[in-house]
Amino acid sequence: MEVYAKRMFGMYGGEEQTVKIKCENHLAGVMIDRFGKDICLQESEDNHFVVNVKVAVSSQFSGWIFAIGEGAEIIGPDEVVQLVDKEVERLTRQYGTNVPD
Repeated sequence: MEVYAKRMFGMYGGEEQTVKIKCENHLAGVMIDRFGKDICLQESEDNHFVVNVKVAVSSQFSGWIFAIGEGAEIIGPDEVVQLVDKEVERLTRQYGTNVPD
């Protein structure tokens, strides 16, 4: 049950996929807190690591990544990156006119 809960984001299910996330090193604790101690953090260039995690891909997952900020980026698979890009486009349409100059 714990493993299942770590893959889900809120009550929103989605297709379970292994997602590759590139993160700044200071986010290691965030990833471990969310996905557990058994994840593998692979060192990457200049103060970054890459982690592969199994998640139920949903708008809630996208929102979680957005909330982390610039320090985390989904880099694969391509279809998940495209889903996040579509969510960014939707948010821009929905809220873009309300952004002050």
